[in-house]
Amino acid sequence: MTIDTPFDDLVLVGTGPVAEVYAGVEGDTAFALKIFPGPLDRPTRSALERELARLRGTSVLLPDIDALPDGRAVLRLPLCSQSLADLDPLDAADTTALGEALATALAAIHTAGVVHGGLTPGNVLFRPDGEPVLTDAGLALRTAFGGETSALGFRAPETVRDAITDERTDLYGLGALLYYAATGRPPFPGDGSPDHVLRILHGFPAPIGRPDLPPGLENLVTGLLSPDPANRPIDAAYVAGRLAELAADQASTPGTPVTQRPGDTAAPPPGGGPLAGPGRSFAGDQRGLGLGRSGAGEPDSGRTPAGFGGEPGQVPARPTGDRGAHTGSFNGDRFGSDYPTAGSGPEPGRAPGGDRGALTGDRGDSARSFAGDRDEPGRSLVAVSGPASRPRRSGRLGVLLGVPALVAVVVVVAVVLLRDDPAPLTPAPAAPPPAASSAAASSASGPALVLDPPADGGSYVDLTWHATGTLEFAVIVAAEGEPAKTRYADRNRTLRVPVDPGRKYCFLVQATDGTHTVESQPQPFRGATCGR
Repeated sequence: MTIDTPFDDLVLVGTGPVAEVYAGVEGDTAFALKIFPGPLDRPTRSALERELARLRGTSVLLPDIDALPDGRAVLRLPLCSQSLADLDPLDAADTTALGEALATALAAIHTAGVVHGGLTPGNVLFRPDGEPVLTDAGLALRTAFGGETSALGFRAPETVRDAITDERTDLYGLGALLYYAATGRPPFPGDGSPDHVLRILHGFPAPIGRPDLPPGLENLVTGLLSPDPANRPIDAAYVAGRLAELAADQASTPGTPVTQRPGDTAAPPPGGGPLAGPGRSFAGDQRGLGLGRSGAGEPDSGRTPAGFGGEPGQVPARPTGDRGAHTGSFNGDRFGSDYPTAGSGPEPGRAPGGDRGALTGDRGDSARSFAGDRDEPGRSLVAVSGPASRPRRSGRLGVLLGVPALVAVVVVVAVVLLRDDPAPLTPAPAAPPPAASSAAASSASGPALVLDPPADGGSYVDLTWHATGTLEFAVIVAAEGEPAKTRYADRNRTLRVPVDPGRKYCFLVQATDGTHTVESQPQPFRGATCGR
């Protein structure tokens, strides 16, 4: 059917790269109209109707499909009071609870067999009672009308590079929303320039740097934002459960005041009681309609209608400083950003001397840095020898396993692959390891962390390990002829790792409780010889 409300009675509240959003009133009901530039063809409408049918019964805000008299497609939805794009950075309780609500909604979307495909702050809306809801789920309209160029900073690297859209890209989008909720900026702010795209494809976002956030939240966000889809958490349901655990831990632990970044003039986080999960209210201030953003991923003018008679209401300005821009350049495999680097001293939450991929641990400012290719003192060696069927390759394949930043001595593990019989290896003098905690200690009867022999699946292996206590895990994968890689496993005790048929591998697991670390014995695969 066509829209009966006269066009002149509507108030424009947002303009995007594809559609315009208007607000209106019909009787006592306020509604929003998302108007597209043209009609829906029959295949697109059928695909959209199938997606909406699958999403019935979920918490997603679902539209009715309408059309203007001139044939342009219209989606009609209940009007929500604001979006995440309109808010300043959230306080710790609201950040965690919002993430749990979004992850729960995303899990329901995926269970229904639908991919959201466009998670952005503008698609996180708040009902008049404060309940957060996702909107714009599904790929039918995105396929018909093109991509959302303004959302580039929230897209997964594989989406930017290869136009891949699936459940794993949604997980990246969820991580980007959590990052935005905590910082007020996307993981990679920018204008769509080649440098911006390179940072999305190869860079790592600046640390969140919020000591008031629950321990482990930055780890989770970093895992969600992994450039390798295989390193992201297994699914949205797992993320929702993990956030529920963090929220429960947070509720029993006194909070820490937010540390303001230099140059920020941040307003206080939204007041009121915290949002605590799906169906619960976000008690922040209700300011404006909050529908839509304009420009290349940047906030709109900050003005939204206070009512439906065209009188605008002023939205408080977002904090200034480094939230709207990000400086730096892409050089090789390192991205030099505007936050402290190894040359300027360790930044909060990162191990001294670490570079890419630092993950904040579960105990305040402790960290684990899963990156690096430099020789370091204190390195222990794992040698892998194989047949002489390949040319001899000189050099070492190194990967650093970070330990907590609060530990004065960084203990580094390297994985070294050698051809033929390995020459004698003389490791640098090892620094004394940190004292092990009760959760991550080696006892006289054997190690507390045990990696089982890999289960060969042909194109993959299933790894299983055993440990006591609440620990975070990383898996080191050393393949013949390739640099060693680190796979972040969060608190999982199993991991499926893709492998090349016929290639030899060594695997090793390291665990941390945020203060101490322990590692397993290396496990050989397909006849590799792994030594220490």
